[in-house]
Amino acid sequence: MDETPNTTPHEPPRENPHELPKAKPHKTEDLKTESAKTTAEEPTTPLSRLEYVRQSLGAEHPDTLAAWRDYTTSLMADKKYAEARPQLGKLVAVCEKVFGDKDPVTVNNRADWARCFAETTLYEPALEQYTAVAVRREELLGKQNPATLDARYSVVECLLALQRDADATELLGPVVADCRAGL
Repeated sequence: MDETPNTTPHEPPRENPHELPKAKPHKTEDLKTESAKTTAEEPTTPLSRLEYVRQSLGAEHPDTLAAWRDYTTSLMADKKYAEARPQLGKLVAVCEKVFGDKDPVTVNNRADWARCFAETTLYEPALEQYTAVAVRREELLGKQNPATLDARYSVVECLLALQRDADATELLGPVVADCRAGL
């Protein structure tokens, strides 16, 4: 039997010549390990993502505001309107500062805030916010745009909830006419 070492030129000698050499990790396995490390470090919930982005980029960075909206949207999806409402109030204030009160980002967050008021039966503040949203959307998108019509109809719903039927009826006619014309 040949007594030559059971190795290749690039491999250290093995104690047991019948043992197979240990396989080197394939490049994709290295990537999986790196990916696992990265994934473990990444935030996994909307709140943890918000906190991470806020710490990384600052409280007023557009990406932070987007993460904040994702967080409030997740609360609303879970029907946690009372919890989302104060967050949205703060978010709207920061968006007004960063983007201005006429920016679509601000207006959309204000619409979510109004919805949280309405879903928690706080119809007066909901009416105030929906009215502001309807005015801004009409300026930005036009009177017959579906998003504007939605906001205008939400004003009518708040008026009905507040038993202000005459005011609701007065606004409902033009909303219906614009729905017919626009849709």
